[in-house]
Amino acid sequence: MRIVIVEDEFYAVERLKKIIDKLLPHSEIISSLDSVESAVKFFNTVDNYDLVFLDIQLSDGLSFSIFEHAEINSPIIFTTAFDEYAIQAFKVNSIDYLLKPIDEKELQNSLNKYDKLFKPAESDLSADFKAVIDAMKNRRKRYKERFLVSIGTVMRPVPVQNIAYFYSKNQLSYIMTAKGHSYMVDMTIADIESSVDPDKFFRINRQMIISFDCICRIEPYFSNRLVLKIQPEYTEDVIVSKRKVKAFKDWMRE
Repeated sequence: MRIVIVEDEFYAVERLKKIIDKLLPHSEIISSLDSVESAVKFFNTVDNYDLVFLDIQLSDGLSFSIFEHAEINSPIIFTTAFDEYAIQAFKVNSIDYLLKPIDEKELQNSLNKYDKLFKPAESDLSADFKAVIDAMKNRRKRYKERFLVSIGTVMRPVPVQNIAYFYSKNQLSYIMTAKGHSYMVDMTIADIESSVDPDKFFRINRQMIISFDCICRIEPYFSNRLVLKIQPEYTEDVIVSKRKVKAFKDWMRE
C-alpha cells in the first residue's frame, strides 16, 4: 500500500509513521507534506497512491481548501486535535475521522474499514458468487440520458446528446448546449463526471467536462498542457490539465 501523510506537526508525523509501520509493515509512505500549498502541488502531479492521512488544520489553512485546487482520488483518513469538522470531513472521500493523539486501536479500526471497502477478500468468495460479481463488472453501466435544469421557476429536461460541455463557476455547475444555451444544474462536476458516458465526455480539468463533438481544434499550451478550441466558445481558455493530457490523447484516439 502506498500512503501519503499531510501533517504539519513533526511529532504527530513520527507517531503516525511508527503506528503505520507496526500495523502495515509492507506499506510505503511515499510522501509527507506539511502544508496546503505543498499538498496541492503534490496531488496535482502524483496520482499513484492508495491511502491519504490528512490533518485538518495545517500551517497555512484548513486542509479542506486542498479540494478547491486539486483532486484526491484515493480514500482519506482525517486526523485532527478537534472534532468540530467531522461533518465536513465526511462530505469528501473520507473513510474515517481520528482525534489526536492517534490511538493504535482506533487506527487499526480505520484500516479495517479500508480493507472492507476497498480490498474485498476475493479468495473467500464462492465460485458462484465470484461469477455474479464478474457478470456485474462486465455489464455496461447505464449513464444518464437527460439532465433536469432550472429556468427561473420552471424546470425542463435537456437530453445528453444536446450538451456540448459542463462547467463550474463560483461553486455552481452549468450545462452548455450545442446551441449555446447555458443552464444551471443541481449537481457537482464530480457527480456529473460519474453519470455521463466516458466514451462521449471527458473531464479535462477541475472545472470542465467536454463532449467529443464540441472540440474544433487542439493546440499545445504552456507547461506541456493543451488548449482546446470548442464550440460554443467558452469565456476563458479551455485548458487540459497537465496530468490529464495523456489520458485525453488516448480518449481522442479511441
